[in-house]
Amino acid sequence: MIDTLRADHVGCYGYDKPTTPNLDRLAREGVRFTNFHTASPWTMPSVMTMLTSLHPTVHGATSAQRRASLKVRTLAERLKDSGYARTAAITSNPMVNSRYGFAQGFDLYDDYTIFFAHELNLFAVDDVDHRKSITEAVTSQTVTRMASEWLGKHGRDGPWFLFLLYFDPHDRYVPPSPWDRKFDPHPGAESRKRTDTGPHLLHPRVTPDELEHAIALYDGEIGYTDHCIGQLLAKLETLTLRDNTLVLVTSDHGEEFLDHGGVRHGHTLYGELTRGILILRHPGRLPAGKVVAAPAYHLDVTPTLLDCTGEKTDPECQGASRLAAMLGKTPERRAPEPEPIFLEATTKEAPRALVLGRHKLILDTASRQEELYDLKADPGEKTNLAAKHPDLSAKLRGILDAHVSQCAALAKKYHIEGDAARPQLTRQDIDALRQLGYLQ
Repeated sequence: MIDTLRADHVGCYGYDKPTTPNLDRLAREGVRFTNFHTASPWTMPSVMTMLTSLHPTVHGATSAQRRASLKVRTLAERLKDSGYARTAAITSNPMVNSRYGFAQGFDLYDDYTIFFAHELNLFAVDDVDHRKSITEAVTSQTVTRMASEWLGKHGRDGPWFLFLLYFDPHDRYVPPSPWDRKFDPHPGAESRKRTDTGPHLLHPRVTPDELEHAIALYDGEIGYTDHCIGQLLAKLETLTLRDNTLVLVTSDHGEEFLDHGGVRHGHTLYGELTRGILILRHPGRLPAGKVVAAPAYHLDVTPTLLDCTGEKTDPECQGASRLAAMLGKTPERRAPEPEPIFLEATTKEAPRALVLGRHKLILDTASRQEELYDLKADPGEKTNLAAKHPDLSAKLRGILDAHVSQCAALAKKYHIEGDAARPQLTRQDIDALRQLGYLQ
């Protein structure tokens, strides 16, 4: 999983800059989903949905003050039960810390080594408070190195599952050389001399030059991460593991660059934050160069991987396997009613969204204010059609309200409410959340 990667900055998804040659090659060698949506516009709920096939409000990991229900089952647990010899994870984002429930089913869940390796402020100890945070570090190379070492030790020890989270496209945008200038058309310009590269560069009076610079740095982080993923894919070949390894690459959410007047992520359900990537490669088992236009999202990752490994999908999964669509054994969905995609943000306003065919409804569940967009005619979601098409809005609102009610009922099964699901946060945890932009 690549943190903060919006689909329209990836080459095989139509970007005109060469940010992702390795992902592009992976797509040519495997299957690419063109209509992939993230479960949420920020990390914690999206990753947990991917690993459990439960909507965020069902699994419960919806804020820094809440962890997933102890009753949920993760992909790692399901694979362990089906005979996978080893399960491991290497992560570099505090939002997927084991205290939130992400370590369930993993023999190794390493959410600490990267902090040590880069001398980051991991503990609430005064004498290390001067150390930089994860947002100021460059960690993709460390993720690849650790993963390569793990594969060298365990790659031939029977079936295994390895989950990696690459953090670097997340702000601040601090790509190493040469990626810090690679995508900047004017690297010598005066505004480029600033060492402060946080998203607050995009202040209300931002100039086109400053915006261009911030995006170039963001692209540089994507390019550097892609380079490190390319090294990992090469390691699979060196270890002769390429042909019997299923590789899946996705993103947890996107990033806004004033598309709707804001920056960063987590605050809205517009496409710049909820359109992600999904690429799978399994030589000899999945077709090469296949493009799937049918909608999919994080909810479908666990059922799809279980299906690819020959395991039956757990009936508790709310998502569906996309293996048949990848293999072309069944026609892509052509029912009179297109398949709904549900999105959740866990901000105070608790917006929800429904994508149904070419239309998208965004509903503020507190104020009941609605936004309706025609994604085919208006892919940037700029023209709100709710007042112009009240009947269509009402129809989509009914579908969305029914979904919200279903999730609320299902959440009771997992006992989401109550103090049992609240993790204990240290002062350092709170500082990290503030640096990541999730606390003010």
